Amino acid sequence: MIDIHCHILAGIDDGAQNFRDSVEMASMAANDGIETIVCTPHVKYPEYQNSGDDIAKRVENLQAALDSESINLKLHVGADVHIDLDLTSKLASGRSPCINETKYFLLEPNHTILTPNLDRYCSRLLDDGFVPILTHPERLAWVRSNFELVKHLRKMGVLMQITANSLDGAFGRRSKDLALRMLNEQIVDVVATDAHNTTSRPPILSKARTFLEREYGERLATKLVYGNPLTILSNGKI
Repeated sequence: MIDIHCHILAGIDDGAQNFRDSVEMASMAANDGIETIVCTPHVKYPEYQNSGDDIAKRVENLQAALDSESINLKLHVGADVHIDLDLTSKLASGRSPCINETKYFLLEPNHTILTPNLDRYCSRLLDDGFVPILTHPERLAWVRSNFELVKHLRKMGVLMQITANSLDGAFGRRSKDLALRMLNEQIVDVVATDAHNTTSRPPILSKARTFLEREYGERLATKLVYGNPLTILSNGKI
């Protein structure tokens, strides 16, 4: 399995708080069957002023520690990028990193209020050659009353990533219902952990994969936790 959304880097956002936390998260992920993680700290000004160069250095350091402890996990650079008026230039320069230097990047909009003209904003990013992956739309408060917009965004080419733990109700009934609705509407492209720690938000994908296999079949389950993530990492076409 491949996890393209994980806050495993220590001390730079609301994820892992120290280096040992990062290593423990990595060990848990590897034991769960995750082979690859994209390290995706928040890039949100002014709260989390993370940059591509710093993220890359931290990924390199963590990878070295995992290798030294024989934790079989491959790390890649990414970010959980929040909406920014100057986002295209930041993506182009690498200040806000795409996933593994591809055209794909995680885009996290406001959780409670629908960003005005979000479709036009995403359209400009697509026109500029970048592919947004909308993070955890099932957990965004405005999605239920704007579900047709989400479907429209997907039709435009914006990819959709739901959170593994949403499928077992960890984020509440509303998030689970929306996740299932998106699956039933066939507009989910990736399932990822969005892990922040080893307790309340752990890097576990196997439970979601088992659920998907049971409810939707092995083919779709593999596609969402491995096939599409691999295509994203290799800059292929979804």
